[in-house]
Amino acid sequence: MFKTRSSKNTVVTVVVDNDLAFFQFEKNGKGRVLNKVPLEQFLDAGPEPGSILFELRDKTNSLLILPDYWLGNTSYEFQSKKSVLAKAFIERKLSTEYPDLPDAKNFYDFTFSQNNLKNPKLYVYFLQDNRAYELYQKLSELHLSPTQITTPALIWEQKLSKAIQGFDTVGTCLIHLLSSSCFLYFFFQDRFLFSRNINLPDLQLEPDDDTTSLSVESSNSINVLTYETNQSLYLFSQNTKTDMGKIYLLSSDKEDAHVLSDNLGKEVIPFGADIMDQKGLKASSGISADFGPVEPFHSTDLTSTKLNLNLTHLSLKKILEWKPVQRTGIAVGLILLFLLVTESLFLWQWPQIFQKKPVIAS
Repeated sequence: MFKTRSSKNTVVTVVVDNDLAFFQFEKNGKGRVLNKVPLEQFLDAGPEPGSILFELRDKTNSLLILPDYWLGNTSYEFQSKKSVLAKAFIERKLSTEYPDLPDAKNFYDFTFSQNNLKNPKLYVYFLQDNRAYELYQKLSELHLSPTQITTPALIWEQKLSKAIQGFDTVGTCLIHLLSSSCFLYFFFQDRFLFSRNINLPDLQLEPDDDTTSLSVESSNSINVLTYETNQSLYLFSQNTKTDMGKIYLLSSDKEDAHVLSDNLGKEVIPFGADIMDQKGLKASSGISADFGPVEPFHSTDLTSTKLNLNLTHLSLKKILEWKPVQRTGIAVGLILLFLLVTESLFLWQWPQIFQKKPVIAS
């Protein structure tokens, strides 16, 4: 992709709340929305949906962020660490186990398990919602094929692995609390397991609402969040056969962590700029809160040179992987051509230098 990619020639695409949004980062890191359209309208439109083409002409779609529930993941026991063998195995498995998703074998990525496991595994992530394939096809028709595809959970996985010590050894839960919704992310030994989106009682009050109403709504929200978090922690323990290691809360109010700690009976650690600063990571992005789970990411999170996991089409991925090799080959070829031309000119001039007769003074 690009470096800090506040470039005017690149855009980031996000699917959130059934909308499709295109935005780019300015030099100051602020995200500016170029266009936003209902997803179904975009998928059903003709080859040129409205003014989108005008806004995005000559742009490169550097990243497509899809909802977490469009992402499927599974694991297989696999002894070899050779990527070529792993890819052939995964594509065969996906075709066999998900016959209703014939394109899954083209939109996946994987990681190998840690070396200390008795039974080595492949952890596979793939697109499990047909709308993902439809969206990719539509973007391709508009010459906006995304060079990378990911989800908020996979971005958090990469971010948390740098921010939290021991992230690769224990279970980690991150709770991202918004005004009327909450996103729960669960990770185990450096890999994403599952996430949940919880709708909470709306805390926004009308002008004539009183403080008592606010406290009731707040209490209801915390109760709902406590119940759903406990249910998810139980599911985590069932899947991993271990207890949760650490729980972090990302919220605009640091006091929420203390309240949730009391309700859960477990320590909840506030997750904010202080933790990020300790690890040299950026904590704010300037993206509108309308983007929900994507809002807390910094431009560097969404414009990194290479994401750990990239779910874009295999054919495009191969082209991108070969580009550096091609550029290196072209550069080496030009250098060799220059040397050969220089040598040829020198050899051509060499006889003429020695054939010149000395000038005899009269």
